[in-house]
Amino acid sequence: MDRGLWGRKNPDVMMKAKPFKYWKTEDGHGWTPCEPDEATHVELNIPGPQGCSMLPVNEVPLPFTTPRWKWNKDMEKPTIDPSIRTEARGRWVCHSVITDGVVHFCTDSTPEFSGKSVPLLNVED
Repeated sequence: MDRGLWGRKNPDVMMKAKPFKYWKTEDGHGWTPCEPDEATHVELNIPGPQGCSMLPVNEVPLPFTTPRWKWNKDMEKPTIDPSIRTEARGRWVCHSVITDGVVHFCTDSTPEFSGKSVPLLNVED
């Protein structure tokens, strides 16, 4: 089955997770869009102040040591494990679990997010 652009089942459906492969040369480094099975990182657009996040994922070797999240490689209904916690000291805390494309904010998140569940936002092409 041809999955189209970057493995998407339906190219008309917006992505909730966009896979990237990290590269490094003598001239620099960066990320290139890739197929989910090749991804070293995944971009997510999480509702709230943290916005777009690039997370190192799965077991693809990286040229450096870093914490990694597990990703189910689904671009329309991603699941990420373990939870993601970001903060701006004294301003906000976003601690969430992402399952099947839905962000479940933990109770230690800033009150406006605490205990709420909302869909991931689309990642721009």
